[in-house]
Amino acid sequence: MYTYKGWLAFDVKDYLSCYRGGWVNLFYSGDMGQKLISQLPKMIDTSSKTDMYAYAVALYKHGNRMEKDKAYSILSDLASKNYIPAYRDIGKIYFDGICVTKNYNTAFKWFDKAAREAYMIAYNDLAICYFQGLGCVKDYDKGRRLLEEAANEGYGMAIYNIGIGYLKGLYGYPKDVYMAFDYFKSASNQFNNLAEYNLAIMYLTGTGCPKNIDMAIKYFRNAAGTGYNKAANKLGDIYYYGEGTPKDAGKAHAFYLMAAENGDSYGMYSVAYMILNGEIYWVDKSVGKQWLKKAADLGNESAINLLKKIR
Repeated sequence: MYTYKGWLAFDVKDYLSCYRGGWVNLFYSGDMGQKLISQLPKMIDTSSKTDMYAYAVALYKHGNRMEKDKAYSILSDLASKNYIPAYRDIGKIYFDGICVTKNYNTAFKWFDKAAREAYMIAYNDLAICYFQGLGCVKDYDKGRRLLEEAANEGYGMAIYNIGIGYLKGLYGYPKDVYMAFDYFKSASNQFNNLAEYNLAIMYLTGTGCPKNIDMAIKYFRNAAGTGYNKAANKLGDIYYYGEGTPKDAGKAHAFYLMAAENGDSYGMYSVAYMILNGEIYWVDKSVGKQWLKKAADLGNESAINLLKKIR
């Protein structure tokens, strides 16, 4: 029996306890990924399918290429033992094409296998396949039915995707920003960071609701707290440029740094720019150059151009 509603795990022990309790839709702080990879091997029961699944999910989400390969190996073993969530995750691996050759047909088959066991997360994945015609014939009606079934079971990503349908008029949903707002609000109650980010944008711009900078900042903070770099960078921009709130270089730097430390090149560039421009005067400029080089190494064009100028 699985619980599809989103849940916020506060530490590695809590993460493992949630999976053991049947929660399969977890969110957690952005700095917890490497802790999961390093600490879980000391905590899991290797004879437990649930524990090994929780470990494989962490490896695939946060690991390097070798660790993602290990995740695939673990999930394949679990699938051979009829562990239903592993069916879906193998489908996701083929859909992403990171540690195997991308194959939408194979991904669809694994999603379908999980969905036939009433695993609601796979319903959402199948819906995306039907909407885009990936591994199957495009069929909006089938996609919407699957999304709505998963949403009715409380799966936050399905609720979020219905919101996207209404926001953009996609998948056969009529464009309706007020319905989109309601769906994002519902998904945000399950810690879905994409819904929280979109809800924040709506509050910021007054789309589907009255403008409210305080509510926008609240939801951007929530999303940033789960490691969503786009939200952290947006908070950095809000405080740097004074979008609806007074400018605050210290807060801008803190949020850009949050994204930078989580591997985001825009955050790295922004931190570097502020330091090198003397706006964060208490940080040595050599640190700014280090962040600039990291951003440039990741292909950030602004960082590459600035690096050329200061050399």
